[in-house]
Amino acid sequence: MKRNMLLVSILVLVLIISSGCITTSVPRSSKCPLNGTDVPFAKLVTPGFAEDYVGCNITTIAQFVAPGAGAWILPVSTTGKAVFRVLPQGVAGEKNPLSGEIQANFVVIPKEAGDLIYSLKAGDLIKLTGGTYVEGAGVLGKISGLSGYTSIVFIANTMEKVQQK
Repeated sequence: MKRNMLLVSILVLVLIISSGCITTSVPRSSKCPLNGTDVPFAKLVTPGFAEDYVGCNITTIAQFVAPGAGAWILPVSTTGKAVFRVLPQGVAGEKNPLSGEIQANFVVIPKEAGDLIYSLKAGDLIKLTGGTYVEGAGVLGKISGLSGYTSIVFIANTMEKVQQK
């Protein structure tokens, strides 16, 4: 009995120590383009490119889907922030077969800059400034079969509605 308890204690300790090795956030990019550079949203949320925009201050246009994170838990703090979902321009989005929600990319913005979210309709185009947050698979994550990125979130500073013609 004591042996089993010791094994369980060791296992719990190993899991606690290695939990940071499962995923890890990607540091600020050294490849940031000039502030305000236009970058297609589809490129920002594509593995292989997303890490180039971590912590940058670029401009992009995305298609609004809905407020909130839906059934998802985000890897970034949402304290004092508003969350909403977007897609690249012209993308229809697929419904999650379990929840029925449109699968989309997440944007986090300071609450004071996010009032516009609640007057937008699905399909509206919005101009965002900010950069990406990327969480990659850590050492343990890679060993357990995760590869590349586990999360890509756009961290917006400002947003405005794009007037469509």
